[in-house]
Amino acid sequence: MCFLESFQFNTRTLHCLILYIMAFLCALSFISDTSSCNGFSLLHSYKPVHPIHRDVSLTAEYQSNPTFKIMRSSLGMSDASDESTTPSKLMDMNNVEFTQGCTVQTTKEIKAFHVGKKGSGTYNGNTFVPIDWDKEGDDVPREKKCLVMPKGFRGVVNRVYDVNDLDASLPVLVKFVAGDSMGGEFEPPVSFLMHLEESEVEVVV
Repeated sequence: MCFLESFQFNTRTLHCLILYIMAFLCALSFISDTSSCNGFSLLHSYKPVHPIHRDVSLTAEYQSNPTFKIMRSSLGMSDASDESTTPSKLMDMNNVEFTQGCTVQTTKEIKAFHVGKKGSGTYNGNTFVPIDWDKEGDDVPREKKCLVMPKGFRGVVNRVYDVNDLDASLPVLVKFVAGDSMGGEFEPPVSFLMHLEESEVEVVV
């Protein structure tokens, strides 16, 4: 009896195994027959494009955008248009170029409010007259708490900013040196730097 039960169990197991094999073979046959249809061929022929290999063309509008230029600069990107761009020259009213290290002089009276008490005052002729702070003290009006630089006050160009890149309204940075008239009439009482418009100074030639 035990032998018969064991035989029946093995027969059933064998039948199940044969059914599984047949189902597996049918599935393989179905896949091989349908792989040539449009859906499967599209999947097999599809080749994803890696983002690094994309050829992205940028329009002139984006290339000329200032924000885009800043982004490209921060990312270390460059192109031929950037490499060929040169800073524009800054000229004075006599059409002479401002360059670093050249001597310039004021074309009109200019007030410097950032020089401090020691450098505040006016000129009597070519002699500097400082404000008497002990005598006048807090009674000095704000418009007089400055150095009044007369026309012809000389200094040296410390830097010239590119107005196209920075949109600088005061593109000429001039250094004035205490006691050095630089061949002019007036000696600055203190040394200081000042940003000036190109119309406020001219190159001494």
